[in-house]
Amino acid sequence: RYEGPDAKRKPWQIDEQSEKYQVLFHQWSCSNGSAHSLEQEVREGILSCERDLLHAIQYDFFVDYPHSYVFRFARFLDHAKRDKETRNLVLSTEGHERFTEFGNMIITTAHAMANDAMSSTLSIQYRASLIAAACMNLICKTQGFKLIGLEKWIKKWNEEIASDTDPKYQSIVLAKEEIEEVVNQLLDMYDALQAPAQNAEPNAAAAPPPAPPAAPAEAAAD
Repeated sequence: RYEGPDAKRKPWQIDEQSEKYQVLFHQWSCSNGSAHSLEQEVREGILSCERDLLHAIQYDFFVDYPHSYVFRFARFLDHAKRDKETRNLVLSTEGHERFTEFGNMIITTAHAMANDAMSSTLSIQYRASLIAAACMNLICKTQGFKLIGLEKWIKKWNEEIASDTDPKYQSIVLAKEEIEEVVNQLLDMYDALQAPAQNAEPNAAAAPPPAPPAAPAEAAAD
């Protein structure tokens, strides 16, 4: 709504703890049942209308996150490890796959890296699937999980994914240069975060010792 002589827009707000708001839902609850269920219904109705409005104005509200791709890359990289690597990311028992304790640790760390990437400009520079692949490649390296060469497993991924039944993954074509670029930016980001703490320690060590307290007046007179 617009108010004032200069017609500045002021946002319309509602205080859900206000007396009028509570009285309104109390009156509705008396005639329609639970106030909580009615309030939830109203909220869902508003959200539904907002989604319809965004669709009507052709506003793309879809956000693709790298987290969902991490699990798929974990399963793939378990088959792209070197023969001398004895650890597994995934175990199959009676036709069912489950992640090992080591695999869960890799996935959890990759998710944390993905969170950091999404809070940086990486999220607007690269596809979510590419960020997920770079996070998995980096965490496998830091944990010493021995994979075949980067170029080899990328080629293997591109060949296998072309025949995938899920359209979401069919279009994920990886390139070595892109993964290396994302990994380098992640490392630069972590180095920048650690730099202030590392710079503070030498400064603290080089600081002069505090001056001794002044002698009392009587001692000075003596």
